[in-house]
Amino acid sequence: VSKLTIASFNTFGVSLNFYNLTLRYKAIANYFNASDVDVIHFQEVFTYFHLALLQNSLKNYLYCQYKKSYMGPKGGLVMFSRHVLTDMRFFSFPKKFIPLQSKLELLTQKGILTSRLRNFDILLINTHLTAVINHDWSNTSRYYQELVSEINELHGVIKNNTKDAVIISGDFNIAKGSFLYKKLINLEQLFDPFKK
Repeated sequence: VSKLTIASFNTFGVSLNFYNLTLRYKAIANYFNASDVDVIHFQEVFTYFHLALLQNSLKNYLYCQYKKSYMGPKGGLVMFSRHVLTDMRFFSFPKKFIPLQSKLELLTQKGILTSRLRNFDILLINTHLTAVINHDWSNTSRYYQELVSEINELHGVIKNNTKDAVIISGDFNIAKGSFLYKKLINLEQLFDPFKK
């Protein structure tokens, strides 16, 4: 492979309308099947029903990794790839600062899904940080300490894999320009290709 193309997509899996969910997931799969994307990082694939919709439609992606949980893929995180994925791991975010977090987030157990591509020295990371419902990313926000904790957890995973290149994608739920965004990319080996 001379180049590697990675996409990240939040599938908006919270929809309770199964008809619309099925149509949307088929449209997502059709788009990627026709693309040249090598690896897809999905978020909000909350149940095994969600996962089956994608697996049945993503015919051009033979490899799929996720951590099993009671409802479905843990954290709603799934990786699909045209190339062999190996060494999958999942790191749960400890919920320390928002004890009354939404029941959905407690059930899905947000965290970090990591994997590697065979024959590549690349660590792939897919994550979904806590949603900031009130769009307040200041240090007085009720979500601030939770996001700082999650960013620290993410940095810890990266630091423990410093020998390889790292590609992080996901739904970060952080506004660019905020202190949290600066903290997120504040590691020597990280840069944001979409910074501008």
